[in-house]
Amino acid sequence: AGGYSITNESYLFDITGCRWHHLFAENPPPPRAAHAACCVDTLQLVVFGGATGGGSLSAEELYLLDLRKDPELQWMPVPLQGITPGRRYGHSMVYNKPNIIVFGGNDGERPLADVWFMDVEKSPFRWEEVVFEAQARRPPPRVYHATEVCREGPASGMMVVFGGRSTSSRSLNDTWGLRQHRDGRWDWIAAPSKKQQAPEPRFQHSMVFIGSKMLVVGGRTDNDSTKPLSTAVYDTETVEWRFIASVGRFRHSSWTLRSSIYTFGGFSHITQQHPTADLTLLDCCLIPNFYNEREREDLRRKQALQQEQQMAVVSAVSAIQAPPAPAAPPAAPAAPASASSPPSSALPAPSSAALLAVRGLPGQNGRDEKPRTSLPQTQGASPPTQQGQMPAQQSSQGGSAPLRPSWTFAQRSQTRQLADIKLASHVSVVHETGEDFSSLVRRISIDRLEEEGKKINKEASLQEPLPTASESKRDMFADRILKLLLRPLITQQEVYATFNTDAPFAISWNDVTYLCDVVLDIVKNDDMVLHLRAPIKVYGDIHGQYYDLMRLFHLYKMPVEEERSDEFAGTSGGQHGAATTSAVGDIDTNDYLFLGDYVDRGLNSLETICLLFALKV
Repeated sequence: AGGYSITNESYLFDITGCRWHHLFAENPPPPRAAHAACCVDTLQLVVFGGATGGGSLSAEELYLLDLRKDPELQWMPVPLQGITPGRRYGHSMVYNKPNIIVFGGNDGERPLADVWFMDVEKSPFRWEEVVFEAQARRPPPRVYHATEVCREGPASGMMVVFGGRSTSSRSLNDTWGLRQHRDGRWDWIAAPSKKQQAPEPRFQHSMVFIGSKMLVVGGRTDNDSTKPLSTAVYDTETVEWRFIASVGRFRHSSWTLRSSIYTFGGFSHITQQHPTADLTLLDCCLIPNFYNEREREDLRRKQALQQEQQMAVVSAVSAIQAPPAPAAPPAAPAAPASASSPPSSALPAPSSAALLAVRGLPGQNGRDEKPRTSLPQTQGASPPTQQGQMPAQQSSQGGSAPLRPSWTFAQRSQTRQLADIKLASHVSVVHETGEDFSSLVRRISIDRLEEEGKKINKEASLQEPLPTASESKRDMFADRILKLLLRPLITQQEVYATFNTDAPFAISWNDVTYLCDVVLDIVKNDDMVLHLRAPIKVYGDIHGQYYDLMRLFHLYKMPVEEERSDEFAGTSGGQHGAATTSAVGDIDTNDYLFLGDYVDRGLNSLETICLLFALKV
């Protein structure tokens, strides 16, 4: 039996510190496996679909986690209109600005080949299914395939699909590109390739792009599940396949940072019953002949430009924050970069070892817990040991090749902020950027849950006549009943003390009679069909009686105006002493509907029905 379970935990790997962080976010999605996730713009993660085990599929909600809100992280369901792609697992999802695109998967009955997209820059958000021309070529249905967006080269702007498992449960090795034209049309293109050995068919693999090169990592095939599959590299410029070292994984995940591929988790072909927690790093710069001379020169140019931009950020921020300095004599021209020590990001020699590994489970006991690893303890940062399929070789300095992380998130943030700063004639003006996906989701969520249900109409309220003397008397009477009965913080002991069956009821018989008469007059003037607006809270028959209704009001708010919440906040006493808490009202934003028979609920059979009558008044 396998030693694993389905979870809803989230972890973040800090490349600069080579450590895992356990992310604690509120309202996480239910546990799931075989789902799909992608990143929208910067540090905004979306998750869709998956399986929950036992043959059940996850709901078709789209969840968003904005990592920029750290440490106050919160999962948010994206409010949607219209139909959805439906429940599925083993599908793929990518972000190709401005669209989130979902392709394929299995709906629990069969593999799929449909394509859905959602424009994250247009609200309200809605899924749209792509309709292709009847005679257009398209990939067959598949599950457990891999997709990625190509950003450079002839296939730039395309979502590329490779492999998967077909309707007949056979592994696939075809490659397709999905593109959207300027007129809104979508079409599929079968990737061309020269007549040579194609990659082995596979499923449950991963796929990434480095420049114009597509790398298919791991996976398994139909014939021999114990056989590791080589990493296949497809060059979109030369339309040629080549093969490099295997990581020996399937059902894993992969991502890239500059020229490096990180692969985490999944199952090994040797021990297929238990998932692994290894994190491997494949540095493509160290693979002989991976780049041609032109590509290597482009990489050097990009790295030099990144260093210049980084220095410009530091200089600009220092100039803005520091006071004006006295004039200094002109300095001698600086020596060119080639005359000094080479930059740390220079391309290393291709003879160094390319495949590295970091072993250890993500931290379980807190956000900043270090993983259990097999890394050697050296001064400074601990570099990963050289492990994997490729032979371990020494660098030109005689030591292990260390991790060389790219810019940190903070440095990228500084670059983004600098681009938004424009100098006016006398002051520095920071132009606010337009709303991104996360802010739109947050705004729509608040509108839908709190604002759309408001029954207060300011213009109508100004025209509403003042209450008459009899109406004022009714309101004052109802408030007196509410002060006595609407006590969401009441304890069980206080219930027995206040509503003792051996003592007279807390409300006099005359007051109960008057309350019934007032409510009867109101009900007579009400429509036969109740007019309600969403959001709405529906309460069934309160079998738990009065005290349980108070607990519900405490946990899920109560039907009074929010500005009156303080009137019902107070001190509740118990066996451990008094504790002051708050209760919140939300009748301004929610309708309440009470169903069932509320007579004979309470110690005196009157507490609940009298409270509901007073709320009606």
